[in-house]
Amino acid sequence: MTNNRKNSLFYGSERGVEMAVWFHSLVETGKARGLNLKNWMVSLVRELMRGNKDYEGLLQGAYI
Repeated sequence: MTNNRKNSLFYGSERGVEMAVWFHSLVETGKARGLNLKNWMVSLVRELMRGNKDYEGLLQGAYI
């Protein structure tokens, strides 16, 4: 997360920092797996909104 470190003062709260770390972790996971980030994130959010609780399966890109 070195690319984000200098802007972390501007998140406004500890919760904001936690959410940013979560989001950036997802982005880096998608990159590491060679996925199309936009499609994967859209798919991920759709599955979460449908109530899918298989987090491990979602992170493995099973729903793309």
